[in-house]
Amino acid sequence: MSDHTTVLEHRDGFEQLPLEFVSAALDALGNTARIVSAPQPLPPTQGARIQRFFLQSIARFLMPHERVSECLRSPVPMRATVDVMYSPDVKAAHYKGLKVCSSVWLCPVCAAKITERRRVDLQAAIDASPYRVIMLTYTLKHRAGLPLQLTLDGLMNAYRSMRGTRAWVRLTERFKVAGSVRALEVTHGNLNGWHPHIHELMFLPADVSDKHLGWLRTGAVHMSKA
Repeated sequence: MSDHTTVLEHRDGFEQLPLEFVSAALDALGNTARIVSAPQPLPPTQGARIQRFFLQSIARFLMPHERVSECLRSPVPMRATVDVMYSPDVKAAHYKGLKVCSSVWLCPVCAAKITERRRVDLQAAIDASPYRVIMLTYTLKHRAGLPLQLTLDGLMNAYRSMRGTRAWVRLTERFKVAGSVRALEVTHGNLNGWHPHIHELMFLPADVSDKHLGWLRTGAVHMSKA
């Protein structure tokens, strides 16, 4: 996101937003919504949900030609009605019959649903697995002002290079690594800028010792720095 001199502060952890985004949102609401009462504290889960929809509206403004621009805004083709459903389990309502973009990277609303389903599936696999599971995190130095593409390419190239070495193959064979699950995460902070990093779950024999785990982590660290 480029630098802007005029920003509007938002409550409850909302990022600073350029005034042009806020103006566009107000225009869509109409004149009657320009004056509102003082905000009241929200439960953390409800506040996070509102934030996701707010960020989705910004994504729609920035990417009008992507599928996220119609996500939960247009009815499904050949459907006459849009229904409002209520889930007693989560005590929340949702729409049925609207298009969804199913984009993990462009849509905060869809991303939250998809990642939660993946988390549940992965946890079930871990609980049923006879293996011991450890997590490794790979990252790289970064600072404010570095383009995301530069840091992301650097991380992915280093990760692929590390896994392609003979040392990595010997390490996985020595510790009898049965498999792994990888997830890429990208965060952003005002102090250090874009921060891409990789979380990897490794499935090892159940009888592997803590001492051997230390060797494995040390070996991974040394190869990642090479």
